[in-house]
Amino acid sequence: MRKRWHKIAAFPVAFALVAAACGGDDDGAADDPAPPVDDADDPADDADDPADDADDPADDADDPADDPADDEDFGGVEIVITGSERDDPSVGAINATLQAWAEPRGIDVTFIGDADWEANINTQVEGGNPPDISIFPQPGKLAEFAEEGFIFPLADDVVAAIQDHWDAGYQIDGTANDVGESDHPLESTPFDSRSDVVARIERLEADKESFEEVPMTGWPTDRVYSVFFDAVDYDERVVVIMLDEIDKLVEKSGDDTLYNLSRMNSDLERSRVSIIGISNDLKFTDFLDPRVKSSLGEEEIVFPPYDANQLRDILEHRAGVAFKPSALTDDVIPLCAAFAAQEHGDARRALDLLRTAGELAERDSTDDVREAHVRDAQEKIEIDRVVEVVRTLPQQSKLVLFAIILLEKNGVH
Repeated sequence: MRKRWHKIAAFPVAFALVAAACGGDDDGAADDPAPPVDDADDPADDADDPADDADDPADDADDPADDPADDEDFGGVEIVITGSERDDPSVGAINATLQAWAEPRGIDVTFIGDADWEANINTQVEGGNPPDISIFPQPGKLAEFAEEGFIFPLADDVVAAIQDHWDAGYQIDGTANDVGESDHPLESTPFDSRSDVVARIERLEADKESFEEVPMTGWPTDRVYSVFFDAVDYDERVVVIMLDEIDKLVEKSGDDTLYNLSRMNSDLERSRVSIIGISNDLKFTDFLDPRVKSSLGEEEIVFPPYDANQLRDILEHRAGVAFKPSALTDDVIPLCAAFAAQEHGDARRALDLLRTAGELAERDSTDDVREAHVRDAQEKIEIDRVVEVVRTLPQQSKLVLFAIILLEKNGVH
C-alpha cells in the first residue's frame, strides 16, 4: 500500500488544474463546485484578480517559488471526488493526502468511495450531473464515455501539469486525454460493457442454482445423455467433442456412445457438434456397427510418428519449464530425442527419459544433467518396464517363468 500511495501523493500538484477542467461554465464565483475552465489559462489563478492572469511571466509554472497556487486562497470551494476504492484504509489515505494539500489553499476536498461506482457514474454522466472529479480504475469505461461523446480534451496547461508532475503509469502514451488510442479491454469479445459481463455472470450463477448434484452411485446412461444434451444445446454455438483413445471407449462400452453422439445434430435446436476421435489403432473403425460408421461420416487423418527433430522441440519447450537455465548439458535433449525416435517416436517416452535423467542427476547431487544420466535413465526405464510386466503376470505364468530360470541355471536346454 505504501508504494501505491507514494504515487498518489503526486496528485495534489496538479489538483487545482484538474479541478478547474472539470468545473462548470460560471465565471469566477469562489463558492462554485469547482473553478470554471474558461476563467484563465491557469485554473489556479483567481479570476477576480487581473494581476493573476495566466499570461503573466511571473506565474511561470516552471518556477515553484513563483507559483501563485502556493499562496492562493480559494475561499472554501468544495470539490467532491468519487472512485471505486471503498475500504477504510484506502479512503482514509486518499482523504488525508488530499486534505494536506487542500486545506492551506482554502479548498474543502472530499473523496467518496462507492461500491456501485460504475453504475452511479453512468447515471450521473448521462443525467448531466457528474462529480467534480472521478477516478476511473480501468480505461474501458472512460473509452466508452469517449465514444459516446461525454469526454472532452483537457486544457493544454492541465495536460502539461500532468506530464510534469504525475507518474508515467497514470498517463496513456504521455497524454492525459488519449483514451481513444488505448485498446478497449472488451475488444474482440461478445460484451460491449462491464455491465454486460456482470449480467452474463449473474445469469450463469442463476443457472447454477438449478443444477442437480450427481449422487455417489452415479446416473444411468440415459440420464447422463439427457443432461449432456441440454448442456450442449444451452446456447448457439458449435461444440467440438474430442475423444482421446477412442478405441478404448469402444472396447469398454461398445459403440452406442458414438452412435448417440453422432446422431445429436438431428435433435439439437440451437447448437451443433463435431466429433474428433484420436486413436493409435488404425483399424478400430472396421469393428464399428455400419450404422455408426454411416452416422459418423468420418474423415481419417494419419499423423506419422514424431521424428527426432520434433521430439527435440517438444523436449526443449518442457525443459524450459522444468529445469533451471544451464541445468542441462548440450547433448541431453538430442540424446533423449534420439532414443525416443528409435522407439516409434513416442513423445511420452522422450519426456520420461528426460524426467528420469533429471531425477538421477538430483540423486547424484550434480550441478547439471549429463549424457551419462540419460543413458542410465534409458537402462532404468527398460528394467522398470520388465519388472512391471513380470509383476502383473498371473501366478501360473510366474511359476512357468521361474521354472525356465531354474532350468537355465542348471544348464538344462
